[in-house]
Amino acid sequence: MNKPVVNIITPLEEEFYLLHDSISKPVQEKYAGITFISGLLIDVPVVVARSGVGKVNAALAAQIMIDRFDADRLILLGVGGVINSNLHIGDVVISKDVRYHDVDAIGLGFALGEIPFLGVNTFEADQTLVEKAQQASIQSLFKLKYRYAAMGESYNHIPKVVVGTVITGDQFISGAGKKKQLIKSFNGDCVDMEGAAVAQTAYLNNRQFVIIRALSDECENDAEKDYYDFLNTIAPYLLFEIAVNMAGDLKVTTIH
Repeated sequence: MNKPVVNIITPLEEEFYLLHDSISKPVQEKYAGITFISGLLIDVPVVVARSGVGKVNAALAAQIMIDRFDADRLILLGVGGVINSNLHIGDVVISKDVRYHDVDAIGLGFALGEIPFLGVNTFEADQTLVEKAQQASIQSLFKLKYRYAAMGESYNHIPKVVVGTVITGDQFISGAGKKKQLIKSFNGDCVDMEGAAVAQTAYLNNRQFVIIRALSDECENDAEKDYYDFLNTIAPYLLFEIAVNMAGDLKVTTIH
């Protein structure tokens, strides 16, 4: 098999298993406790990693993708929480840019969210990957509209895809107070626990990246219930379809 052209990181088993089960000629490897599956997804060479939750796990997975699988571009695929009041559960956010919300070196003269001495506080996603992720997500939402309809009042709007800002921290946001604080401090669209770590790893290695987040909850007091409901119903199928659509669009090599 040629060098993988699609390199996908998923934090959770629910985001991973359909991809795992759909890869032909699979080869499983484990590094630093992280499972990597390489093989063919719709005849496209891919590597998929289940990183685990949080910034350290995500950064490890991204660096291993680069070092051991020679990844040129990193795709982080998973669920996230709503920050932008115009978005709702079931919508999809594609990263225009990514930044941390839990880094605070203001006392040293740095902006909130800025890693000291790194030289940047916002990581810009690759525009081509953003466009392909946006198109793949639109196609996937259309294909899965019956699943949304079957959920009834839980998803009583037409889901949409937006390109926006992802903010990252090692916290699951589940209260109005913290959400308001994030809205005040950061002009973000959704929150996650891995995106900026993958983005920073890509930046340091001069690699391309994009973050794709299906919105599972609104970061309010009922966030836990909404999160698990979405994760166990729509999320696996939506994220799988997005991955398949992107793989087909990014196919640039042939299989020997």
